[in-house]
Amino acid sequence: TKVRVKAKPKDRYHVPSFVPKGEEEKLWGRKSTLRQNYAKLNIVSDVNDADLAAPPVHEGTPVETVVQPKREKFIPMPEGTRAELRPLVRKYGDDTRKMARDHKLNKWQRTVAQLDRQLEYYKRSLEYEAGTGTTAEDDE
Repeated sequence: TKVRVKAKPKDRYHVPSFVPKGEEEKLWGRKSTLRQNYAKLNIVSDVNDADLAAPPVHEGTPVETVVQPKREKFIPMPEGTRAELRPLVRKYGDDTRKMARDHKLNKWQRTVAQLDRQLEYYKRSLEYEAGTGTTAEDDE
């Protein structure tokens, strides 16, 4: 049998998405190592190995523009999953131990921990769809 060698990717180094568009050449060196590029951006590459004193900010680029936080978006529970949980909630309320033992209604034989997570998600979906627009994360 022939041994096939996997082709190397053409662009081995890519610029991360947190580097602002248009400033890639100035902030990210293609021939520099990852650790060197992170040092240029004042990002710690290894927390265990770093002195966590605040390094001087890169001139010309405020730190807020380099790291942009992701916006969390709530996605309601799919109708099929909700239809599977609805009879269990009607019969047992919040008692997930009893739900886990009922093999007729709990078709997928979810465990207590899985049912706990699904029940929390189910309640958040009901709150979200009730028109309040608030979720458990918004209240905290």
